[in-house]
Amino acid sequence: MNYLLVLPKDSAKSSGGYNVFPVGIAYVSAYLKTKGHSVFTANLEFFKASTHDALRHLIETYSIDVLGTSGLSRDYQMLKELIDTARSIKPRLLVVLGGGIISGDPMPAMIALKADIGVIGQGEITMHELATALDNGLSYEEIPGLIFKSGARYITTSARQEVKNLDYLPFPDYDGFSFPEYMRQINYDAAYIIASRSCPLKCTFCFHPSGDKYRKRSLDNIFQEIDYLIDTYHPKALIVSDELFAPKRDRVIEFCKRIAKYKISWSVQLRVCDVDEEMLNIMRDSGCSTISYGIESADDRILTIMAKKITREQIDRALELTYAAGIDIQGGLIFGDADETMETVGNSLKWYDENIHYGLELNMINIFPGTGLYNNAVARNIIKDRVKFLTDGCPLINVSNLSDQEYRDLSSNLYERNMRAKYEPHAMEVNDIQDDGICTIRMTCNQCGHVSSIKTDNMHIRRMTCRKCRQRYYLNPLKNISRQPLPDRNFEQDNRVVLWGGGEICIQMLDYYPDLQSEKFVVVDSSKSRQGYSVCCKPIFPPSYISEHNVSTVILTVVRRKEEILRQLAAFPGITNIYLPQTARIDDTHAEFYLGKI
Repeated sequence: MNYLLVLPKDSAKSSGGYNVFPVGIAYVSAYLKTKGHSVFTANLEFFKASTHDALRHLIETYSIDVLGTSGLSRDYQMLKELIDTARSIKPRLLVVLGGGIISGDPMPAMIALKADIGVIGQGEITMHELATALDNGLSYEEIPGLIFKSGARYITTSARQEVKNLDYLPFPDYDGFSFPEYMRQINYDAAYIIASRSCPLKCTFCFHPSGDKYRKRSLDNIFQEIDYLIDTYHPKALIVSDELFAPKRDRVIEFCKRIAKYKISWSVQLRVCDVDEEMLNIMRDSGCSTISYGIESADDRILTIMAKKITREQIDRALELTYAAGIDIQGGLIFGDADETMETVGNSLKWYDENIHYGLELNMINIFPGTGLYNNAVARNIIKDRVKFLTDGCPLINVSNLSDQEYRDLSSNLYERNMRAKYEPHAMEVNDIQDDGICTIRMTCNQCGHVSSIKTDNMHIRRMTCRKCRQRYYLNPLKNISRQPLPDRNFEQDNRVVLWGGGEICIQMLDYYPDLQSEKFVVVDSSKSRQGYSVCCKPIFPPSYISEHNVSTVILTVVRRKEEILRQLAAFPGITNIYLPQTARIDDTHAEFYLGKI
């Protein structure tokens, strides 16, 4: 049998805004190759050809019998496109699906994606045993960790025991999934490493696709892989992308002693209750640039119900010490757990506003299959159809003590806050504006007075960290760009004009142009998780609004995905006018913002 392990297009950017190299399938590939199976690999993100053309080439060139892929529950749509396309090319292709989308709630994923076999839990050994059975024409019904359809029903085999000794596994097959291209094009020359699997906690909103028991690699094994990454790919930074790097201080300190000699910037995820001043200073001196903390709430009642096992006092202390040590802080607050009320929301938002300099995120809780909140929502019949919930993209649902209207208003409020610059420098200049919209932003740090510069495009908020004190900022170059009046004459004949995409540029346009607040201008977004909510007091409608109201004019407000959205708009033949927000260079320090017709 010939196996093709493949990642779909956009999988590199599928983690809710975070670029995380999908290392799970790379581990499976490496293990299969060490066992002698005939394995071919591809990351379609870096194929110029379409998904169909790329898959056809791979399937026909290598006579592929089995297609393997994986992803999380939020990746349903891209996985469906991949699987459906592969089947259109070779209908008898055997499809094996793994990752969190299967492990979280296996049967709905199997039904929705129509995979032949699902791998539940860690996939290395399970896939080897499955491939051995397939290669030899043997039954796989007794192999632990599988789900498959037999007749009209699904059969789930016994649970796969978790790999206890992680040092036993080979390093991930980085090259097999275009890691050099991923590192350079997607993640700013940073390499990834997994030092442990799972997490010792069971927070209500969290699911551990790598198993229930926390296991860690030996430091010797970790540094063998670090040596390989540095010698092979020459990264400028190292991201330790564990759910939790270490609950014990000794392991962190020893890691710091060993990583210091590499003179490389590194980042890690820790708990606020596990850090102290001395440890943070040691981390900083060894090259640690960023710590991600699971903060989640600033109300002790909510922290308790979330099973976080931390307190607001511990949060305050950890963030204060980390900030003083000059280490960048990643983290945020999430709202909507079971006991959330407007009082607890108010407590967390008040704390957030008092600590705006930390640059934290604000979000509603996304409920994904496998989490305690998901299981509770299914039991309470809030999620009535588990398959539909998955195919709808795991949309926001209210499992809290908030009324549905309070929930919608809060979600819209948090979304807008995140789309605006959260913490800005008092002094900022936009210079060296180029014809292609690239500009240089020069800023003075509010904290230490250090002057920094960065190149960026002049239409999007850019995050920047002071190189001296690590204070994080959000730079909005559009604030320094003059704005022409909207070309009202182009909209006189329109009953409705659609703003496609309720994101950052849409919010800025609604802020800057009062005329857009009229009922004529309507916001549409293809993301089902946003539909039904609002942005700048405007409700967000699905794309079907265009045909239902005979809309002929659209303003694209998601510039970076222009080609993708134009393909979607091709489904609406009634659209005759499409505008794109653009900037025009006037001189080195001035540009103007306008709507250009496509």
